[in-house]
Amino acid sequence: MKKHFIKVCFAFINLLIILSFFLHNTQVKAQTQTAPTPELLSQMTADECLDFVIQNNIEIPTGLENNTVLLKEFVKQTIDIVESNPKYNFAYNFYKIQKFAEDVKELVNNYYEVSINDNSSYFSTTSSYQLQYNYVYKEGEWVVSGGDWLEKWSNYNCYAYSINRSESNEKYTTQSQYQPGDFAGTGSYSIGMPINDLANIIKADLEAIGLTNVTIIDSIPTSLNSNQKLICVRTGSIDYHLMRFDPITNAWYHKPGNTAVLKYKYIPSNSLDWITETSYEGEEYYNGFRYNSSIKYIVYDIDRLVLNCRTNEQTVNKNILMGKDIIYEINIGCAKSYKLISNSSYRIEMYLYDEDMNLLNITPTMSNNNCTAEITSYLSFRTYYLRLKFYYPSKSGNVTTTYQATWPTLDYQVYYSNVPNKNNVLPHLHEIDNNQFQNQLYYVNSNGAGFYEFKLTGTSLNGSSITYPNGAIKVYDENSKLAPMDKFSLTGYANQASTKYNDNRMVVYLPRNGSFYIDVNMTTNSLSSLYLDITSVDLQELDLFGLSASTSQSISIFNETTKGDYFECLDIKQTGKFTVSASYSGNQTNDILFVLTRQLYNSSSDTYSLDTKIIELMDTDNDSYTGTLTLEKGVYYVGYFNKHDVSNFSVTFNRLVTQYGEQVLVTDPDCDTLCGSQIRIIEMNQTNKSYRGTFITKDFTRLIYPDYNFGVSASRLDYYWYSNDETKATVTPYGTVFGRGLGTVKIMAVLKSDPSKVFIKEFTIINDTGSDPLVVNSTYKVKYSELTNGKFHFNLEKTNCPYPWLQYYNWSLDTTCHNSGIIASMDDWGEITVDGPGCFTLTGAYCLNSRVTVVVHVVVEP
Repeated sequence: MKKHFIKVCFAFINLLIILSFFLHNTQVKAQTQTAPTPELLSQMTADECLDFVIQNNIEIPTGLENNTVLLKEFVKQTIDIVESNPKYNFAYNFYKIQKFAEDVKELVNNYYEVSINDNSSYFSTTSSYQLQYNYVYKEGEWVVSGGDWLEKWSNYNCYAYSINRSESNEKYTTQSQYQPGDFAGTGSYSIGMPINDLANIIKADLEAIGLTNVTIIDSIPTSLNSNQKLICVRTGSIDYHLMRFDPITNAWYHKPGNTAVLKYKYIPSNSLDWITETSYEGEEYYNGFRYNSSIKYIVYDIDRLVLNCRTNEQTVNKNILMGKDIIYEINIGCAKSYKLISNSSYRIEMYLYDEDMNLLNITPTMSNNNCTAEITSYLSFRTYYLRLKFYYPSKSGNVTTTYQATWPTLDYQVYYSNVPNKNNVLPHLHEIDNNQFQNQLYYVNSNGAGFYEFKLTGTSLNGSSITYPNGAIKVYDENSKLAPMDKFSLTGYANQASTKYNDNRMVVYLPRNGSFYIDVNMTTNSLSSLYLDITSVDLQELDLFGLSASTSQSISIFNETTKGDYFECLDIKQTGKFTVSASYSGNQTNDILFVLTRQLYNSSSDTYSLDTKIIELMDTDNDSYTGTLTLEKGVYYVGYFNKHDVSNFSVTFNRLVTQYGEQVLVTDPDCDTLCGSQIRIIEMNQTNKSYRGTFITKDFTRLIYPDYNFGVSASRLDYYWYSNDETKATVTPYGTVFGRGLGTVKIMAVLKSDPSKVFIKEFTIINDTGSDPLVVNSTYKVKYSELTNGKFHFNLEKTNCPYPWLQYYNWSLDTTCHNSGIIASMDDWGEITVDGPGCFTLTGAYCLNSRVTVVVHVVVEP
């Protein structure tokens, strides 16, 4: 109703004001204070403004009363500000100056309510100011106007914010919390105090609340460890101000008086004044007050408890001074249940705050006559603060605090990377020391022994490149982790499975299936992603059928510039003789380990081993290697370890051929030589047989004999035998070629004693065009006296058959022949049991060709 009345009478009152100026009326006097001569206070001089304040009994702060020039300037400016904006929020940190400004504000507002009650400037309360030197937080972004507002910000000032003591305190009911000297009681701020004296008062405060290594310096330190905090302080003519540094965002933040937190646009510098501007209840204001003393920087160590999912019980001790308290900063690495227990000789109080120092509704469990307090609670991935104090202010002494994850988890499993970025290892990358972060992992290898690449891929929060420290990846073969395993063992050569500085990958030989243990170590967790991939090294097949059959041929295995380790897996399909060459083009003086090794597998023990063929230490002086050796069919690994540059490293194999020719291999030579089932069965009823032929009826065989007339061994066992397509034909170690599918196929014989002698013959597999039944008879003899429990194995290779594989036949057993009275049986695996001497017949219908039947007359002699 009153406001409505004011607006209705606005024009009339303004007219009265104008008339009063012209008629020199006597001053209007308020009912509650002495009024000045001009009705608009802004028209008064600085002297008149000060008289107005003094006449109305406003208390002037100590230290300001003796500096009349400064006092008049402050009063005049304050009156002008309030007249233009009666809601203006002052944001001084020194509580006496803040109270003085608020008292003057109240005086001005009361004056206008009593006298003229309304004028255009007085009611222009909408702020359109945009911050010039700072940003304010708004809905997830830092902006220059319309900042967010939290009511709790009105309860504390820049000092409480900077030293992170913004908790509600029974000592303060206004925004004055805290003032320099409140904690130590050894001094307090006063107007005109030298900046060095103020810095020392703050230093004493920090030490009084248990903070350590407090140091005052004149410039910003180049680096901080994770336990250090950095603040700075500066004074103006009548006030002080502090800022604090955030290393994560690399920016300075501050809180003018009881207003919102601001982000400073600049780096604090003595050459740039701090000019007061604020954000209060969503509106921004310009004050113009300058802090222009030299800047003092204060570095100190906080008491920090780092907890994560792996934290077993840890203990810290801290002394609490009489009437004081201590606060632990608690950094939670991942969301989990945690346990905090504090114990002392005297009754204690325990409080847990969130990262904004809001008291959490978590009541500790008290025991031991209230001398022990315990909090067990689920805590999120964030920062908390644990505050401890004695119940009786007169007490002082030590408080022991233990902290741990309620149920610790030692390590997390990672998996073989069948896709990129398989294992996200950032969530449990936890701090273990100053600027040291670690994730502890285990990997269950189920892909067999081999050389595996371990690779970290990360991105930083700010988009900058990541520096990987020494030991960014460490691999262990046992969970005690006494020392990293070797990437590849070589006596006298240091080759631990630990990456070098700024290397994010390495190659490690895992000698078995089973568990391996991995530490990921970083110097920061300010990352947006971090992945660990475990992959087999690249596979390259070396099929000698694809090379020249008559001349030696060079094969480039790799030509690499990769820093660190590089290996490839070679699947050599056929035995050969090779000249191996390696060359390095760089200037490295430390040894590069060049390795060619074959992996062996023992099926009976399910174990792997390495048969190393080449080990050579290479560098800028010893920059090449050449050697000739036989490489048998199998899996090999070739590559290098510990190349610290990006110079080229190349490996070449030259496959050697010194003798060749398909004429060396003779198939089914003649009637006087054992031939395959192509001759013995398919052509058994033919007069003209296909001796030395190169066609094979499908599901039948030919035998190959090396011709000694070419100066090579005639023994088939002296050769390695290979087929280039086993879907069309297979070949046994005895040179028996079995046709399996229609088409052409090549068979290779490699002389074991000299694998440069290689002979290849081509065969054509054809269909059986016959229709007449083919019955093949054989006699099979055993002696009962030589049997154990009447058992023996039926060896089909001792019979005449298309192919000696028992499962290719449907067998029936007949004991009625010759009426011997024998009892006999055969299982699916060819194990025959008889009860004594006698005879019986085994009849096998050939499953692969229905016109062939194998009849075996088995005679069991005494």
